[in-house]
Amino acid sequence: MKIKLQIYQEIKEVFEAQGIHRHCSEFHGMIIGMISSKGQKFSLDELNIWLEAYLGCSLSSELAFLIKAVLEQGVESLGEYSNFEFEIALPYEESPLNEQVIALSAWCAGFVAAAEKCGVISDTLGNAMIKETIQDFRRISEISEDIGDSDENESDYTQLREFARVGALTVYSEMRSKKI
Repeated sequence: MKIKLQIYQEIKEVFEAQGIHRHCSEFHGMIIGMISSKGQKFSLDELNIWLEAYLGCSLSSELAFLIKAVLEQGVESLGEYSNFEFEIALPYEESPLNEQVIALSAWCAGFVAAAEKCGVISDTLGNAMIKETIQDFRRISEISEDIGDSDENESDYTQLREFARVGALTVYSEMRSKKI
């Protein structure tokens, strides 16, 4: 879990230093969504252009370095020999549950935006697993209620977080095995 927290904190620090008012988890979800959705056709240039439009600014050297780090970590942790180590960039577990839930919702929104940008929704009509995962991510992204701290809510959040983590692994794997 150390990697997840490190990347989340790094994104947060760069965003704060550069006055970027976007959610760190959404940004991470967009990058992971793009590399997962593009399969073998992934392009760093395309990702950078898209992220510049999303952020509303050109990419600083710090931001470009951060994107590269997220990409490298993402590919390594999603890949065939990763032992399912992929983690979603989310706030510390000690953070209020509502903050964690909103971050997971934002991460899913970023992943869905990337999947839509890459045409995964229309392109994978034959792959029910990918289609269902993206639909479920869309539903998670719509969570906006104030979630109170309780054991039941914590358990529900943990299940959703694990579902999203495995869903990203699934989309990545399925798109990588797709014939080009």
